[in-house]
Amino acid sequence: MSSDTVVASEEARAFLQARLGLFARVLALASVLGLTAQVVSQWSQSELSIWSVLLALDAGLFVGLALICRAGKRSVRLLRTLEAVVLGLSALCIGVMGRGISGSLEAMTLGAQTPFNPEAQPHFVGFVRSHVALTLHFGLALTVVARAGLVPTRAWQPQRLLL
Repeated sequence: MSSDTVVASEEARAFLQARLGLFARVLALASVLGLTAQVVSQWSQSELSIWSVLLALDAGLFVGLALICRAGKRSVRLLRTLEAVVLGLSALCIGVMGRGISGSLEAMTLGAQTPFNPEAQPHFVGFVRSHVALTLHFGLALTVVARAGLVPTRAWQPQRLLL
């Protein structure tokens, strides 16, 4: 290996680590803001919902990834593995959030009907489920778009990005 190749690969590794750290900080900030909004909206209730716990776990995943990227040199293999694990666990959190919030919203929506109409129940349940699914899919899509914009696809070839 020539010294130019070693310098280029070290530069690419450092670039990947910096961009992955930036991605993790951006998503940690978004998760913390969502968690703050959730806790403030539930301030009057005595217990936190599963939604809040999962948002805290999601924020913790991205904070941990940001701290790992900040502390010393990490190999490209470790960075890619951590990125895949954190994104997979975040998607799992989003999926569990959808299952948890869908049931509570269905009960709230059906309870809001003053005269209960059993014929309208499937319509309301379907509407609530589709609304929750659409919202969570949109959040997951924004996560993937942020990753695509901030983290280079190939570590050995850093490209100039907008940010």
